Amino acid sequence: MLGPLEVRDGGEAVPLGGRKQRVVLAHLLLRANAAVPRAQLVDLIWGERPPKSAIGSLQVYVHGLRQSLGADRIETRGSSYRLQVEPGELDLHRFRELVATARAELAKQHAVGAAAALDEALALWRGPALASLLDDESVVAAAASLEEERLEAVELRVDAELALGRPALVVADLQQLIEQHPYRERPRGQLIVALYRSGRQTEALDAYRAARDAWVEELGVEPSPELQELERAVLRHDPSLAGPSPETAETTRLPVPPTPLIGRRLEVAAVSALLREDARLVTLVGPGGTGKTRLAIAVARELAAELEDGAVFVDLSATTDPKLLLPAIAQALGVADSGEELPAHVARHAPLLVLDNLEQLLPAAPRIAELLAASPRLRVLATSRAPLRLSGEHVYPVPPLALPPVDATADELRLNDAARLFVTRADAADPGFELAAANAASVAAICRRLDGLPLALELAAARVRHLSPGEMLVRLERLPELLGSGPRDAPARQRTLAATIAWSFDLLDADERDGLVQLSVFAGGFPLDAAECVCGVDLGVLGALVDNSLVQRQPAAVSETRFTMLETVRSYALDRLEERDDRPVHRRHAEWLVELAERAEADLLAGRDFVPWLDRIEAEHENVRAALGWSLEHGAAGLALRLVSALRYFWEVRGHFAEAERWLDVSLAAGAAEDPALRVKALAVSGTIAFRTGKPEQARAPYEEMLAISRELGDEEGIARGLSDLGTVAAALGDNDEATRLLEESAAGFRRLGAHKRLAVVLANLGHVAAERGDFERATAVTKEALALERAVGQRSNEAISLYNLGSHAFEAGDHAESRTWLRECVGLTLELGYKEVMAYALATVARILVAENEPARAATVAGVTDRLL
Repeated sequence: MLGPLEVRDGGEAVPLGGRKQRVVLAHLLLRANAAVPRAQLVDLIWGERPPKSAIGSLQVYVHGLRQSLGADRIETRGSSYRLQVEPGELDLHRFRELVATARAELAKQHAVGAAAALDEALALWRGPALASLLDDESVVAAAASLEEERLEAVELRVDAELALGRPALVVADLQQLIEQHPYRERPRGQLIVALYRSGRQTEALDAYRAARDAWVEELGVEPSPELQELERAVLRHDPSLAGPSPETAETTRLPVPPTPLIGRRLEVAAVSALLREDARLVTLVGPGGTGKTRLAIAVARELAAELEDGAVFVDLSATTDPKLLLPAIAQALGVADSGEELPAHVARHAPLLVLDNLEQLLPAAPRIAELLAASPRLRVLATSRAPLRLSGEHVYPVPPLALPPVDATADELRLNDAARLFVTRADAADPGFELAAANAASVAAICRRLDGLPLALELAAARVRHLSPGEMLVRLERLPELLGSGPRDAPARQRTLAATIAWSFDLLDADERDGLVQLSVFAGGFPLDAAECVCGVDLGVLGALVDNSLVQRQPAAVSETRFTMLETVRSYALDRLEERDDRPVHRRHAEWLVELAERAEADLLAGRDFVPWLDRIEAEHENVRAALGWSLEHGAAGLALRLVSALRYFWEVRGHFAEAERWLDVSLAAGAAEDPALRVKALAVSGTIAFRTGKPEQARAPYEEMLAISRELGDEEGIARGLSDLGTVAAALGDNDEATRLLEESAAGFRRLGAHKRLAVVLANLGHVAAERGDFERATAVTKEALALERAVGQRSNEAISLYNLGSHAFEAGDHAESRTWLRECVGLTLELGYKEVMAYALATVARILVAENEPARAATVAGVTDRLL
């Protein structure tokens, strides 16, 4: 009932007869274990004017159901029928039990248990409730009521994520939910809270304004008092909005596919059994389009609730450099370092790792073995077109869906997985589509023609908007023999898929074909403005590609929708791109990213839109990698240097130090002859990355080269910057005299230039060096000057650091009251900015004050908060 109406006996689907008979069953199941009068059933099914034969027809339908379900299943009680259902037999009952369990778990503040129960409950849904019967008016109201229960469960699942302290993970899902149900209030409020707790206050307020605009303009009503109060709470930073910190143990982080999984029950059970037993590495193997990813997600959801540390999905579809495998896993797990920290993390917290699309990273497969060796509890479920060839690997070939008989009837097709997939996707593409006797033979032939490959079936089903199944079959039959096309050594199913994509491609008009080919330059998705800028693809062409299932639409940030391609389709289109002169589109792709990165850099330097810009660049991370790789391979080192150096804040704040270091080394080596000013900038970023990762000696060389080039160019600002950076290196190496000399020379240079932003940084560093030497009076004086400059030029993140430094200097000087004043202001500013690192340092100093004042209990509480932040 939670999807198409279906009854199974030991895993085998039970034939249920025609549509009216299935409608009768639906009404009996909705009232399971209760006596339903015949008159009520007649009224439900035929309405106010039933035919004279209604009672007789009802008796025939009930007789047919008894033959299918068993004579004892439906009792006759006087003039009523009662359908008997045992506990756990009906998905609807199980769903309601799980939701009730989740509510109880949340009431007890057991968010992990609630999330697991809700995942299991929502996994019971296989599509719209009573999907195959929605053309019957008597079922529509019941289906709407069931859909309301599902939406309430989805909203409850969001509550569980918020209670687990993971607000950022639900933002995209909430945006999609709001798009589908714009007048539901609860998701609007949840989105506001999730954005606020993610440090995105401005976007939280924007989300409230979007809700108000929608309701006032379209419904003529104001938001509820509760939603209005939520806006006021955001504005005043009400402590009640603060959420919990994320739990230390890993819990489930799996994508929610946009459509339900059809079939695959045996495969889910088999792979789950392998992982429950002794298999620690299982690889789902098969060509693109067989549904490996969907199967892996279904298995992970099946197992997540049983595993202490849940399951985590790692999307590797756009990652082509084997060196990036461990950084991608670390990022998915929320681990900053993929070197020593990642093995240590999985040793403590060992989720089921779902590594999707590993085929292009096979040289890095031994790294997976190393992670498994580091954690005896860790399990890995991989998808790949080829085995990983590691010890202990269990290879599970993913078969196509079972094919229907050649002469299958419509009722038999409803029980066949391949046909069900085609019909379900066709119904989504064209609500007027219906499987019937007239088209059953064509549908069966299409499924057989396409070898039961899920992706091929979905691509074909998207065409029912324009072609009937019979017309579609004729076109497929006109193609060169599907199993005979393509390389002779390619697997038969892969040749079928390639031919199906080619067929879908050939049905596009010229603009759509050209658009799809050019869009393949994007790795990891793209927004509309990028499609227009890089490829000249407008919304009309993009919409046509979405309609034909060749491009997928994915809501992302509040104001931006992203589009992606299935990797199989992108691979086909990329081959077509490489057949022509692809350099112009690749260059435009790289130039678009450079322009985006440099706009972000300018705003970040000015302290504007800090978190939104970092989120935007994070969304384009795979595109950045692709553009850097292409630029370096095709003699465009200048573009690579501009891009990698403009991303300094992104590399630093988001913790991509190892990747930044590698790209900088390669770009600097390739770009030796590039513009010296550009090289100076890249050297500065290279030195900063080395310094931030605790390698001051390694930072010295790029800083010295930067200073030497600046002196050759007569660049006074570059000279002052080089002196400042070398001063910080000297301080880190403990040479405070040399550090003071270099920093004071740098400060003098920036004063001459009137470069107040740079001067503020140097003064702050001079204050730090003075404090290291125990000269707290000097440290406080220069730090106050730095603070005044930072406030004048709007450097709010640096202002927070100076406030912390002043509090620290005052504490070391023994003035606790002065220290509290500075630290209180620092914590308030870091709360506003979401600057957790500096907030933690400030709170650590507060804890030291409390210890010094003999308040160990309060000190322990503050230290605990500090530990969570760090």
